[in-house]
Amino acid sequence: MSKKESKNDECVRVVVRCRPLNSKEKESNMQPVVKVNQSRGEISVINPKGDTSEVPKVFTFDSTFEPEVEQELVYKNTAYPIVESVLEGYNGTIFAYG
Repeated sequence: MSKKESKNDECVRVVVRCRPLNSKEKESNMQPVVKVNQSRGEISVINPKGDTSEVPKVFTFDSTFEPEVEQELVYKNTAYPIVESVLEGYNGTIFAYG
């Protein structure tokens, strides 16, 4: 396979995994303000101080993962293909935050 025939023609992919509420947030009865639509790759952010008619802000990414998704699935769907490509001699970089 030549460099032009790489497995994924995308140079940059952005993947988001949202975290669940932590124990302090749960104790304070906070409600999640982020909703994940994995099938569409969307994250909706609700303004907790806005009125009920306010439309959530929606952001689209290459992939999104709900808070309940296991770390192994995130790895298999995001990092594993990059690791495999690197082992085949292609360049690959993973930036992770959080």
